[in-house]
Amino acid sequence: MKKKENHETIFRAALRVFARYGYKKATVEDIARELGMSKGNLYLYVKDKEDLYHKTVAHALMVWQGRVAESIAREQDTRRQFIV
Repeated sequence: MKKKENHETIFRAALRVFARYGYKKATVEDIARELGMSKGNLYLYVKDKEDLYHKTVAHALMVWQGRVAESIAREQDTRRQFIV
C-alpha cells in the first residue's frame, strides 16, 4: 500500500473513532485497533493524538472542498454555480 493510501486509510479510521467517542475519550489505541495496526506503527505517521486530530480534520475539509468544487464544475448554469 502506498503512503498516500495509508494516510487516507488512517484519516478515515480516525474520523470514525473521533466521531464515535469524541476527541477527549478517543485514544490512539482505539484508532490503531480500528486500523488493525499497532500503536507504534500509527506513530510512524503522526506525532501524537493532537497531530492526528489536526491532520484528520484537515483531510476531511480537503475532501469536502473537492466535492464542492466538483459539484460546482458540473453545474451548467453559471449563476447557479454561485448558489451551489
